[in-house]
Amino acid sequence: MPLLNYNNLPNAEPVALLNEVFQGVRPFHDYLVRTIRYLKSDEAILRLDWRDPRPPEKHDPEVEEGTVWVELVEPEDRPNEPDSTFNAFLQDEVQEVYEVAPLEETEGAARYRPKAYKFTRENEIQVLDRDPENNRLLLERLPELPWLLLRPNTHPLECQLRALETLRDSPAPEHRALLQLFESTAVCAWPQVSPVSLSESDWLVLTDPGRPGTAQQRQFVNTALATPDFGILDGPPGSGKTTTLCELILQCLKRGERVLLCASTHVAVDNVLERVTDPATKGGENLIAVRIGDRRNLSDKVKPHQFEEFIRTERRRFEGFLRGQKSPTVAQQILREALESGNTAVEELILSTANLVCGTAIGILQHPELKLRRRQFVSPKFDVLIFDEASKTTFQEFLVPALLAKRWIIVGDPKQLSPYVEEEAVAINLRACLPDLNARRACLAKLLEKRRSAPATEEHTTWENELGWRLTRLHEHRLCPGATSDLLEDDIDLLLQTPREAEVFKAVNQVCRVAFPSIIENLQHGFSWNDSVRFQTALTSGLPPDCLEQRYVLLTYQHRMHPEISAFSRKHVYEGSALLDPEDMASQRSWPYQLYANRAVWIDVPGRFNRRLNNNLNEVATIMKDLREFLAQVRSNPGQLSRPWEVAIIACYRGQERAVRQQLRNLLQQPFEVRHFYSGHKDHPAVRIEVCTVDRFQGHEADLVFITFANDRPTNFLESLNRLNVALTRPRFQRVLVGNRAAMKHAHGPILRTLAETEPWAKSIEVKNGR
Repeated sequence: MPLLNYNNLPNAEPVALLNEVFQGVRPFHDYLVRTIRYLKSDEAILRLDWRDPRPPEKHDPEVEEGTVWVELVEPEDRPNEPDSTFNAFLQDEVQEVYEVAPLEETEGAARYRPKAYKFTRENEIQVLDRDPENNRLLLERLPELPWLLLRPNTHPLECQLRALETLRDSPAPEHRALLQLFESTAVCAWPQVSPVSLSESDWLVLTDPGRPGTAQQRQFVNTALATPDFGILDGPPGSGKTTTLCELILQCLKRGERVLLCASTHVAVDNVLERVTDPATKGGENLIAVRIGDRRNLSDKVKPHQFEEFIRTERRRFEGFLRGQKSPTVAQQILREALESGNTAVEELILSTANLVCGTAIGILQHPELKLRRRQFVSPKFDVLIFDEASKTTFQEFLVPALLAKRWIIVGDPKQLSPYVEEEAVAINLRACLPDLNARRACLAKLLEKRRSAPATEEHTTWENELGWRLTRLHEHRLCPGATSDLLEDDIDLLLQTPREAEVFKAVNQVCRVAFPSIIENLQHGFSWNDSVRFQTALTSGLPPDCLEQRYVLLTYQHRMHPEISAFSRKHVYEGSALLDPEDMASQRSWPYQLYANRAVWIDVPGRFNRRLNNNLNEVATIMKDLREFLAQVRSNPGQLSRPWEVAIIACYRGQERAVRQQLRNLLQQPFEVRHFYSGHKDHPAVRIEVCTVDRFQGHEADLVFITFANDRPTNFLESLNRLNVALTRPRFQRVLVGNRAAMKHAHGPILRTLAETEPWAKSIEVKNGR
């Protein structure tokens, strides 16, 4: 049957293409099947504690009587629970959680054994709503037991699996270019791209040709409008990606095209949607935008476009119109009957007429086209998919919305955060690479004997866990190889010394190719951990150089940071090729406050790191002291901004985030806030303060940013170039690094070591003036 579908594809030798696609899809398919099987097992059950809700006087008027908001918190026995656990509880599709109690006390600690718990109606609690910004769930009742359990949601992975099977077995003719990603580069022929040339009067958003970077933005729009398949925009921090995408969307709409906009995070989607729907934006007169996703996840400005809200609005408009018709026509009568039967008619009308549909990579799964057709995808309804933050998106995640479109615009920055890696999923798939338990134990013993130390992860560690986290860290260091990479590679070689070494290497490589690279990296550089691939494809080796050159644009100017802030990443991350400063950037970032002698500084704090709680209270105290000074200066001189000043405190560990949060609650007397705090009147604050981990702050920015390392020694995690680059490029006016500088100078990784050696010392205004 698949061969019949391949016979209908243009420019294809059906049998050869079918074989190449089947071989190329297999690693992705196998990885997802194993991961889904694991997530459905008892071992994958997730657990969090909960915190008492707000007092009665803080009752939310929109909440039904008897229901209650609870804040999700880390279990006492797992104080460093990763963000991924919280994200899983807060997904839109979570409908219920289960309350349980510890089984027994052992040496003062509550015991937890997932297989011992039952998921029954008696301990089930319905989830009515969620507030991801504050880690809160709205439950039908207050839990009576201390722990909440959740079975992981496998629907996103099942959608990815179905997308792969659809592309493999029944590809549409419009998906010919997606199949080319699996073809041998030796025989695959990519079409030429001749960019269009918009006249000066055609530009709607990019209207200032003299602004630094506009020429590159326009170049990409011209390229994206002309490409028959892919367009790739490489946009470093503050380089104008959002502005470029707004122009591209409006130009597509002028051509009568339908656009699907996706991104990894809500903030990235909403930034574009807010700009393109702004009444001041030229060219949006014929825009009909629909936002897919839970209302509480969206910014206030885009909520009117949220799908369910849009339906309610249009339904009321239709009903009001029909009530005014004294003698309705046949068509009006049919419409009235359709409305009386439910929302289906309105939904179909909105979906068929909307020319811009937006959502996150997970949120877009709520689109009716994906919800109703569980078995297969239909012919693409969108002319173009624009996927922002593609550096955080794997190929299999990209493929789900990609099947809904005919062309694909991929936007991101490979030098910011990579796709999130679920280390347990990697471990489960690595285990399949070496099925023999005794062989795995023998390889692990070699590593432990060499290291002469306890295992680096858990008390009862395994070969697959030790190999998995090292492969993950090695991938994080791919852009800055050094002593850390060398140590990781030595350990990996030990773990792979088996009689079947070549076969195991090949299998491990296939796992890495699925789990680690982003779609934008795949197309730019490809990914192959070793040379075991049978033949080179666009996914393993990147698009051919001449093909990539015609489809790729790098934005080189930045418009966010004071030049002293952008300098380090420009030199050491982008090697002078990006983050160039406009001539007037320093004057654009002048401000009336004198906190430090430089705009990018390091405060040396040699305090001890609490490894059980992952926090450093000395660093927290230092930040609170300087924050109080900044708030005092703002009270004396509010400045000229038309909005509140924005402060971000970025932590490298959740434990440090938690410690900062507690001090902010005390300092500002806001005991129930989680992420967003304020100074001044709540409705009109002088300063907004946000506390967050690095990994959750990509896509955000602030005027003053504190970055707390917490750890008193450099680690693989802290040495990640991508993670450091995200943290360093968030500030507009002032960046403050807080950490043990002497320790970080001994980092194996060159980026962290160079940062510790070169960042200016902090000199407070008191020291500067001799007070």
